[in-house]
Amino acid sequence: MVYYREKFLAFLLCFLLFVGSTVSVAQTNPAPWNLTTLGSYIFNNWPSGSGSSTYPFGSIWHRTSTLHPPLAAATTGNYAGAYNAVAGTARIEGLNAAGFNFCNDITASDHNLGAFVVGLNSVGRTNITVNWTAQGTSAGSLYNVRLQYRISISSPWTDVPGPVEFVGVGALQIPVTLMPAVNISTLTAGAVDNRPNMQLRWKYYWVSGAASLSKIRVDDITVSSTAIGGNFTGTDIITGSPFCVTPTLGAAVSIPFKYEVKTAYSSGVTLFTAQLSDASGSFAAPVAIGSILSTNFGSQTITGTIPAGTPYGTGYRIRVISASPASAGFSDNIIDL
Repeated sequence: MVYYREKFLAFLLCFLLFVGSTVSVAQTNPAPWNLTTLGSYIFNNWPSGSGSSTYPFGSIWHRTSTLHPPLAAATTGNYAGAYNAVAGTARIEGLNAAGFNFCNDITASDHNLGAFVVGLNSVGRTNITVNWTAQGTSAGSLYNVRLQYRISISSPWTDVPGPVEFVGVGALQIPVTLMPAVNISTLTAGAVDNRPNMQLRWKYYWVSGAASLSKIRVDDITVSSTAIGGNFTGTDIITGSPFCVTPTLGAAVSIPFKYEVKTAYSSGVTLFTAQLSDASGSFAAPVAIGSILSTNFGSQTITGTIPAGTPYGTGYRIRVISASPASAGFSDNIIDL
């Protein structure tokens, strides 16, 4: 009896999981727009008649599970509604050449807002600069739209320093606000440079008020960049996390990396050094954990050691640098350790 009961419970659990999976649209990430091969990312039009679950190339709208989403509200799925929906729904409104509206009718219960997410391949790129416009287009509760970034799809979202945001006033705002151009490479000390799949998002969030409506229009988004000049190094994904150290024992770590232009790094002469960040991922005071001489091959691996006594943390990163020639740009291992 126990055997059949367990089989029945397992079947019931699988059935419930299957049924549950049909009532929501899982959150996915857009294919990254390649800034090298495609040039600047530009968004300036979204037709109101666009089909449900369709999105601009390189972009997507994410939804929350919160009726009045504060800034900290996590997104949990994709927006899958119509872009010309009627009143009474939280929605994205396609405005054709005027961009789109975030529109939260707080009498609704569908939680369809939200953030607009842009995926970017910034390998070999720097001076990543963002321009956009915004406008409050209805009377209602107070909402803002904040610009955030993350350096990989597994990294946490972080405010672009400032913060950079459009501040709503709960009323029609004329003229349209031209947001100041921001060089995210400069503001993040290069953290967004040289990334295969980093993301930007425009997070629409509730500030205060209980009025029945709030609309903010976003349009004219441009993400431009320039090529990284000179030589640069990039650290590949590091496996083995979590690494355990004690006050007296360190932890071995294998650090694969690539470098270009490889002929600039003389074999047996150029020294590559792996550096460990602090627990927040900052390299303001890095710790050298290993080194290797160039083979002039273009990709190598450093065998390093995370030092004994390294404080506990979940945001560590490792990067590889070169002093001669100096790396014009370098990226860390992308995923927190």
